[in-house]
Order: sequence, then structure tokens, then C-alpha cells
Amino acid sequence: MDWDRWRDFTGVLCDKKVPTKLKVLHYKTSIKQTLMYACESWPVTQRTEDRMNVTEMSMLRHINGISYE
Repeated sequence: MDWDRWRDFTGVLCDKKVPTKLKVLHYKTSIKQTLMYACESWPVTQRTEDRMNVTEMSMLRHINGISYE
């Protein structure tokens, strides 16, 4: 669900002309809230928490233009 929301805003979040502070603010108010809302319906295990952390770090790397390829 969170990646669907991410794709909706990719144009803004990955645009180098948009200031990083604005992109992070947008991420915190829309993308992260969607991720947290979705996890309320299932039990959070250590594996699930790790996956959520990996997803969040991946999205933040995209916002900052960091690539490990």
C-alpha cells in the first residue's frame, strides 16, 4: 500500500528542483502515515518491523538521490 502511495508522488519526491526539506515534509505527512496506518491491521513482529525500516530507508534514499547500483 505504501509503495502505491509512493508512486503517486514520485514526480514530486524525486524531482531535483524541489527542495529536500519539502520532499521530506511531504514524505512524513503522506507516505509514512499511510505505512503506519496499514500496519495497524496485522501484528508487528521483528521481521515486519525490519521490513518497514528497510522500506522507509529505501524511500528516503530515493528522495535524496542516493543509489547503490
